[in-house]
Amino acid sequence: QLKADGTGPFGLGAQPVPLVDESDGEPLLHVVFYSPQIHWNTGNIGRTCLGMGARLHVVGPLGFSLDDRHVRRAGLDYWEHVDLRVYENWDQFVPTLRSFARRYYFTKYA
Repeated sequence: QLKADGTGPFGLGAQPVPLVDESDGEPLLHVVFYSPQIHWNTGNIGRTCLGMGARLHVVGPLGFSLDDRHVRRAGLDYWEHVDLRVYENWDQFVPTLRSFARRYYFTKYA
């Protein structure tokens, strides 16, 4: 949302164009981090998700606190705008995963 002075979360005059399902308003892109250990990576991908209009799902256990100042710093001042869902463990996340129509899996190895 642009403010009255023309600024938005991405700077002067810039607005995200979220990829959403027109039938229900849900994001078309979901990014899932399973057991992330590096807070900078999580902050950076959160910023990327915000720019793409994607929802970030963080599945524990985590190697850091999401309140950690480094996560906020990596996400800059955008972190509060990230569409974030947090799950304590994989079992808690599975029902959400089943709702995704398409799934693409990546690991740190490929």
